[in-house]
Amino acid sequence: MSYTSALKNAPSDSVITRKISILVLLLSLAACGGGDNNTETGAGVTAEAGAASTEEGAAPEADEPLPLERLIVVIGDSIGAGVGASTNFPAILQSLTGISVINVSTPGISAEGGASKAPSLIERFRPMYLVILLGTNNAAGAAGGISGAISSLQFAASVARGEGVIPVIGTLPPISRDATENAAASAISGGILGIGGARIAPINGSVSISDISDGLHPNDNGQSIIASLFAAQIY
Repeated sequence: MSYTSALKNAPSDSVITRKISILVLLLSLAACGGGDNNTETGAGVTAEAGAASTEEGAAPEADEPLPLERLIVVIGDSIGAGVGASTNFPAILQSLTGISVINVSTPGISAEGGASKAPSLIERFRPMYLVILLGTNNAAGAAGGISGAISSLQFAASVARGEGVIPVIGTLPPISRDATENAAASAISGGILGIGGARIAPINGSVSISDISDGLHPNDNGQSIIASLFAAQIY
């Protein structure tokens, strides 16, 4: 082929330019497509990681209760404090159940006074169980009397249930020093049996006069009986 023929058959500059433009366009599109894929993959990983971080580190919603602890909170009076004995039923209860017990027992406190502590104690400790033995001082003449004791214990049980806590309430041990006080203790015990939403430890009728040390407080054997009756309701 002569030089003149080859020159005639060679592609024109415009054709070469168009081919180069098309090639550049195709390479650009391929690069954009690859970039989109990488961006989507990266975004997906970041979103998942962010969601996981948020789930793990996020605080509970304002209206979402905190999780309960494997814990027992006892609200009691001088009986729970161990007056008249060398031990107290909350300490024995911890030994029997293997669950840590926080003993909030105050000598001389009425059922109303003790039950009023339930909301703050539940909020503070988030226990699985709220054990209550209150009302003996009401039977012995504290303000509020029989009806006040029963309504207060019902209040504490309702508060506990509302927070997902299991209330366990004991009926009262006998009072041997005075027949009127003992009758009041029996009446309060009868009212406790009717409290809704609570597990009941049947102390009245299980602890006898011989288990009372000073006419009012259970001795060591009485404390042991009380602890075993409460332990039977921890399940």
